[in-house]
Amino acid sequence: MDVLLGQVAAVEALLFKVRYSIVIPTLNEETTLISNLTFLQSLKEKLESEIIVVDGQSCDKTKEIARSFSDKLYDIKPSRSSQLNKGIMHADGEYYIFLHADTIITDEGISSISNINDDFRWGFFPVKLDQKSLGYGFLTYCINLRS
Repeated sequence: MDVLLGQVAAVEALLFKVRYSIVIPTLNEETTLISNLTFLQSLKEKLESEIIVVDGQSCDKTKEIARSFSDKLYDIKPSRSSQLNKGIMHADGEYYIFLHADTIITDEGISSISNINDDFRWGFFPVKLDQKSLGYGFLTYCINLRS
């Protein structure tokens, strides 16, 4: 019986494997998640992906909101690297996408992600901040230069 259950689990893993695992570390992101909920749900559908939220012990309604759209939700001590590692440990996708809770990916970016092939190793998208001031323009330049 155990052998049969193991074979069923192996077949399920092959049939239902997602291509992308989107890992989102959060900490008190209630407002941001509410405003990005529609985007995150559409991203999940467009990429046929799973969304993994790893919360850093938020004291607002972040976990409640994340529960409504994520496939997996974990709560650990706040540490971005630990949160990302926790998400990866539980990811089922071939490729990992790391997003901040306030990140929006354009349709062009989603199309690029969809066309990833086996030769792909890593990548990034240039940052574009909504703020138009000189300070934010310089910050955007520096972030993209570093990437």
